[in-house]
Amino acid sequence: MESDVSKLSQYESFVAIVRTGSLRLAAESLNRTPSALSKHIANLERDLEVQLFDRSNKQMVLTGHGSTFYQSSSAILKQITDSERQIKLQKGTVAGQIRITVSKSLIGSNLSQYLNEFALKFPNVSFSISYSEMLENFSERDYDFAFRIGTLADSTRLVARELMQVSPTFYATPDYLACFGQPTGVSELSTHRVALPHFEMLSAEVRGWLKKHGFSHQSGTHHYMDDVNAIKSMTLEHGCIGFHLSQSLFKLIANGTVVPLFQDNKMPAKQLYFVYRKVSYQSAHLQTFKNFIIDKYRGAG
Repeated sequence: MESDVSKLSQYESFVAIVRTGSLRLAAESLNRTPSALSKHIANLERDLEVQLFDRSNKQMVLTGHGSTFYQSSSAILKQITDSERQIKLQKGTVAGQIRITVSKSLIGSNLSQYLNEFALKFPNVSFSISYSEMLENFSERDYDFAFRIGTLADSTRLVARELMQVSPTFYATPDYLACFGQPTGVSELSTHRVALPHFEMLSAEVRGWLKKHGFSHQSGTHHYMDDVNAIKSMTLEHGCIGFHLSQSLFKLIANGTVVPLFQDNKMPAKQLYFVYRKVSYQSAHLQTFKNFIIDKYRGAG
């Protein structure tokens, strides 16, 4: 039984002979020997149980069966060539869906702006974004990329690229500060209403910093939440002092909507990581996105 690759070679040889009208010229066009082409035709005729060429005058003249077979075999080869060309064109096309998982703390940061810029630049790309703090979901949900903050466990299957340093801050609206006064030190927060994540959700470094500076998480005026956006929403209503990544507040700080507190004594910074799989090949839209993000954060650094 001839292999599929050999069968394709037989079709190529047959079509080349018909088009050139010569066994020698067909062999030259395919970079094969005339004897190899003769064998291909003999095998084809044996498998089809018909004669493809009339050799009575030592010329390669198609029989009726040969003419019919030429129409179908040339169409098959054209379809294969067209398919290969289409695949090569698609290989360089920036199109498709990008599946991302993002730490909730990054909502409102430069990342949101970068995602919008990429979507405008490459309109044939769409995002599927999940906001989560669990990197384990990366494999379970088949994500392409993850943006995570803090120390990551080693993995032989993932690359964790450092993008920038991020740090949390306390902040409040001017209206809140006008009404309740601006605390001059962290220890004074015990007399204010403060919205922040549950204490055990904070990193050990941040918890240590807060304790060192006299912050009491036992205060009866503090609100504890498991959603940073709920904290921001309550803070923007002027009802409390909030706690968030300063990098995710940059627009609100720039336009005066909120005021960062204790800027002379900032909290410990952590690393923002861009996580993706170790692979030898990525499709064009994934490779383009990876390079785009790395370049954006390098420029912002």
